[in-house]
Amino acid sequence: MAPGATVLVVTGHLVWPSLRADDRFTRDVIDGLVCLLGPDAVDLAVLDGHAAGPAADALAASGVEVTVGPADWAGWLRSRWGRYSHVVVTGDALRYPVISWLGDSQPSAAKVGCFDHLAWRTVRSRTGFVDPDEVEGLDLLAGAEQRNLAVVLSGFDAALCSARVDAGWVASAAGIPAYVMSPRFTVPKIDPSYAERSGLVVFASSGYDISAGSEDAALMSLEAAGRLREAHPDVAVSVIGDRLSPRVKRAAAGLDARLVAEAGVAGCLASSRLVLLAGRYGTATVGPLLAAVDARTPVVATSAVAASAGVDLMAEPWCSDDGASMSTIARRLLDDETTWVRYHDRVDSYARRFETPGARDPRSLRGAVTLDAGALGGLQSLLVDLGVDAHLRSPAGTVEKRPPTGARSAGMEASEMTAPPLRPGRSTPGLGDIDGGPAHPEDPDARYRVWQAAHAPTPEDLDAIAADALRQEDPPTVSIVVAAGDAKPESLAYTVESVRTQVYPRWELCIAADGTAIDVAGASREKDERIKVASGGGLREAYGLASGDYVAFVEPGGLLQAHALAQVARWVGADPALDVVYSDDDTIPASGGARDRAARAGVHVKPDWSPDLLMSTNYIANLVVYKRSALYAAGGIPEVEVSAFAYDVALRVSELPGRVGHIPEPLFTAPARPTTPARPTAPEKPTAPGRSTAAEKPTAPGRSTAAEKPLAPEMPATPGEVADSAVRALGEALERRRVDGTVEPGTAPGTYRVRYHIAGAPKVSIIIPTHNGVELLRACVESILERSTYLHYEIVVLDNRSDEAETLEYLARAPFRVLRYPHPFNYARQMNLAAASCQADALVFLNDDTVVITPDWIEAMLEHAMRPEVGAVGCRLYYPDGRVQHEGILSGTVGWAWNIDHRGYFSRGDVIRNASSVTGAATMTRPGVFFRVGGNDEDLRIAYNDVDLGQRIRQAGYRIVYTPYAELFHCEGGTRGRWEHPHDGVRFGKRWEPRSHVDPYYSPLFERDRPFVLAV
Repeated sequence: MAPGATVLVVTGHLVWPSLRADDRFTRDVIDGLVCLLGPDAVDLAVLDGHAAGPAADALAASGVEVTVGPADWAGWLRSRWGRYSHVVVTGDALRYPVISWLGDSQPSAAKVGCFDHLAWRTVRSRTGFVDPDEVEGLDLLAGAEQRNLAVVLSGFDAALCSARVDAGWVASAAGIPAYVMSPRFTVPKIDPSYAERSGLVVFASSGYDISAGSEDAALMSLEAAGRLREAHPDVAVSVIGDRLSPRVKRAAAGLDARLVAEAGVAGCLASSRLVLLAGRYGTATVGPLLAAVDARTPVVATSAVAASAGVDLMAEPWCSDDGASMSTIARRLLDDETTWVRYHDRVDSYARRFETPGARDPRSLRGAVTLDAGALGGLQSLLVDLGVDAHLRSPAGTVEKRPPTGARSAGMEASEMTAPPLRPGRSTPGLGDIDGGPAHPEDPDARYRVWQAAHAPTPEDLDAIAADALRQEDPPTVSIVVAAGDAKPESLAYTVESVRTQVYPRWELCIAADGTAIDVAGASREKDERIKVASGGGLREAYGLASGDYVAFVEPGGLLQAHALAQVARWVGADPALDVVYSDDDTIPASGGARDRAARAGVHVKPDWSPDLLMSTNYIANLVVYKRSALYAAGGIPEVEVSAFAYDVALRVSELPGRVGHIPEPLFTAPARPTTPARPTAPEKPTAPGRSTAAEKPTAPGRSTAAEKPLAPEMPATPGEVADSAVRALGEALERRRVDGTVEPGTAPGTYRVRYHIAGAPKVSIIIPTHNGVELLRACVESILERSTYLHYEIVVLDNRSDEAETLEYLARAPFRVLRYPHPFNYARQMNLAAASCQADALVFLNDDTVVITPDWIEAMLEHAMRPEVGAVGCRLYYPDGRVQHEGILSGTVGWAWNIDHRGYFSRGDVIRNASSVTGAATMTRPGVFFRVGGNDEDLRIAYNDVDLGQRIRQAGYRIVYTPYAELFHCEGGTRGRWEHPHDGVRFGKRWEPRSHVDPYYSPLFERDRPFVLAV
């Protein structure tokens, strides 16, 4: 190696194991550099910090310096000015403004671009599968991708490709040397014979298909498997994929298929006899094809798969373009051993062309790969030509693969969890439509009394729930911890009695009390040996008595419903990975009344796990049950004020890798809060002013006063004490998570705003589609230019067939970049086109009929968009008359999806929280996230593409965040009116079936057709 030579590899993501073709190529490049240069000579930068994990840890253990996810990459590189002699950039990182960063910080470094596939080829391959009037639009998108790539390549000194055809184009278009590194294959330790294999495999992993084509491919393969089942009822089917769409899940369930995570793909393939691999276009099937070759498993695929893979393995008669003939070919391979062996030998022969004899290199992350200089081919030649002495290094230590963990992150959606129904023998309330029936009161508390009468468990229900909870092998013991202090004796007595009457017997009540309260506790202990008592009255004294598997902290005066602990036991029994379980709750009316369950009112119906909502308010309080081992791992009882205890514990335990479960049923009744109004009310909204001139600045809608909002449930304390200690607890949470931010009170009591620091000056591209209607576009653009306090942005207007003279004149002299899309309107494709033309850290998709209200709207969205775990950010939109139009999108409610106005329900519209989707009228996302999930599905031409994008972003493991601190007016349909292509709803409905999809942030206790109204 040349003296002082150091290589920096820049990649957008690092997900291993992965079936994506670009992931495999990135892995090959990094492995090859480590083996040729040694780990000390290789540094790795992963731009998307959310997509790293075990792979980054394994590389770091091998000696590679790994940096994951700094928000300010430009600053990070400047701090290493001139450090690197060579920089290698993988294709997905090119969506970021990485070339300008590298040019400023590493001016003398040789720069190499690595391409598994060229994005424009993926787009071009779709032209044979769309309507004739769509072809020109696709050609425009493909051409734009092609031109943009040529411009980007001009900043490189060389390129490395996985296919010769791509290398030829790169060399011709950019005039730089292009090298080829063929894919490497693993050598299986055991290659089972025909008799030792059984069943078939269908791949359903996602890929770079810009119209979610991987789902279509999986469904076609499952269709072929279904036809095969008709002749072979006993054939086993395995479906491989980490995050399957609901439609694929339903198809797999119809075949009683086994679902296999991508981490288990090697073992599954090696034991299977056949792979069905459909696909009409794109590159999503390349990774699965190479994985099948690794395992020497025959493949029946469509002709498009063979073409996109760029290998000469696939040919007649093993290719088929419809499910019927695919199943016929598959039957031959399953039944005829001679035919199967012949195809298997062909696969084995093909794979061995990429193997080279030699000693195993234990540094390889792939473990079983045999490497020498010849095996790395084009990579070694490229390095030598760039002046690097690249040769295979001697082995130096073993890198062990981290085994996949079974526990899912607390950030996963609770809707993915398996949990028992609310009550045996009853359907979950609120899941069906309500048609007709008797009239119900509209007063919320009166309606809740009707709901209680309809859904209160009968004695038979209680017996069945308790029996179900005790049916598990080792029913858990729940410790109820009460720091009574010198509470009123009657309040403590109410709490003790509610625990003693639980239908679930495996509990213990741990009370610490002083004064007259200890007399009540002592008398209760004499009645039931499960009650433990300590003097002192503090949380530490009470918690010290607990010995149960799970712990709940209850304040004196709180009441547990008779089946509360039984429901908790059933939930944790169904999913032992749960570290936290919380339920809905209600209150005893402030006016007093009998202390019994009939007096309950003010029900708080909560969403499923929403980590950003928890950073805004302690919404999970009452009833919350923690796994005791998780409490211990989180540090036990903190040394903080009592008023912040519940919040602090919730924050600390939720940071653990376990999961959080939500029981959608009010199982706890809190004592009355005089400061809490009976029902929150929505703030008044002003009417938007006219938009004729830019000087007419709209006034931000007024926020509600403190008296209009309910206090979040907290331990007893004054509001000032609660706020101060909660702000402190949130600040400590940021420190533990190593997040740079500050905390301040929110706009409603009991709520808070975490301001995340924006590192550096990320470039923001604001993409605005338009068609005539210059007055709308002008008002939008000028509101951005005049009011925005963030300055590092560009405006990109995408014009679709404008023909009005005034509009054309404005576009001709406008101080922003203008793109033209002179083809039939396809919103999804237009946004993909504009996004592909941008080199930015964040993309904003903004309708031209919006007007900015809050000057710091970009900062309010950007602070979340740059968080690695967040995939998209939405804001609060108002109609011109001041009514709220959008505070997030609900799925599975009215129609297929609905822009929601929370109408003040527990201040949900006034706090930062998670949502299932946000409207495309004003959305911010990172380009790495947008293109990783395939961008907008262009088959959803007008409607539902934003909801579909949100669903796919969440399926990829990212969060979607709504913030009320970015506010805009939106004249919905101002440019083209309110209409949609009839095809859009049909496609969206088939993919997601939202009438059977419960939004994790919308309780099944609510009506579908009237948000936040109890279904009775």
